[in-house]
Amino acid sequence: MGLLLKIAAILIGLGLLYVSIKRLILGNAPRKPEVPPAKPSRPESLTAEDLERCPRCGAYVPKNHVCERS
Repeated sequence: MGLLLKIAAILIGLGLLYVSIKRLILGNAPRKPEVPPAKPSRPESLTAEDLERCPRCGAYVPKNHVCERS
């Protein structure tokens, strides 16, 4: 058990040493500005005024569209 703790402590120490040296070499260089991801275009939202009831099956469908159920 003690050996595992020593190995873990050594690995953590090496990681901290790596980060410290990396920061010394690179410094606090300004990062390149990230390009924000493009927002996907939202489909048109339908409101209650855009729907009408199918006379055959009673389902609500967009106006000027044929009901697929009947």
